[in-house]
Amino acid sequence: MSMTRDEILGAADLPTEDVPVPEWEATVRIGTMTGLQRDAWRDANTLPNGKADIHNYRAKLLVRVIVDAAGERVFADDDAEALGAKNANVLDSLYNIAARMNGLTDKDVEDAAKNLPSGQSAASSSGSVSS
Repeated sequence: MSMTRDEILGAADLPTEDVPVPEWEATVRIGTMTGLQRDAWRDANTLPNGKADIHNYRAKLLVRVIVDAAGERVFADDDAEALGAKNANVLDSLYNIAARMNGLTDKDVEDAAKNLPSGQSAASSSGSVSS
C-alpha cells in the first residue's frame, strides 16, 4: 500500500540516539538531519575547488546534530571552534555515531558514488571525510 502525501510529510523519520559520554559525566543526544540540513552542512563545508573543508570537521557536524530532549539544536554553527577544543577522542566517538546516523560514513559516500552518472565524483559533492 502506498503512502499519501500527508502521511509521508507527517512521518516521524528523524531518530535520535542517546550516547553516554563518561568524560563529560553526561549523555549527549545525537539527532538526524533533514535532507535540507544535510545539504546545507555539506555546502558549508565544501571549498570552492569542490573538496571537503576538513578543518574542525568533526565539531562542525556535531554542532548541527547534538540536540536536546525536544530535538532542538544545542549549539549554533559558531560554537564549532569551542566544541572543537574538547577531547579529541570524545569528538571522534560522537562524530562516528553522527556520521552513521546521517549517511556520512565512507561507505555511504562510496555507495552514493556507485549511483552517480559517469563523469561525476562523490568526492566533489560530499562533506564526508575519513575519520
